[in-house]
Amino acid sequence: MSPTPQEPPPFLDPTPPPWAARAFATVLLALFVVAVAGMVLVQVPETVSAGFVLEPTRGTDPIRALHEGTVARVNVEDAQSVDKGAVLFVVTSEPVGDRTAEGQTLTA
Repeated sequence: MSPTPQEPPPFLDPTPPPWAARAFATVLLALFVVAVAGMVLVQVPETVSAGFVLEPTRGTDPIRALHEGTVARVNVEDAQSVDKGAVLFVVTSEPVGDRTAEGQTLTA
């Protein structure tokens, strides 16, 4: 049974009204402008600095040194904050001491 010319079709019109299409486009453009403005105006720091306490994960972790030797002096306490480049341990090594003395002799 086909609809008569006076009856509206049983489905909605597939083309939106012009005002709705313009309103949708305007909202999309406004969202784009707000997003671009947010990217320019909001500055997120690249680094985060915070205080922390370094704790060993498995009780005590071994310390690696360039040369073998014994720890002669420990310059820090547990949970003490230290500056960058501070000397934490002094390691004495006879072979390294011998080489240092030999180098100083050769330089003199």
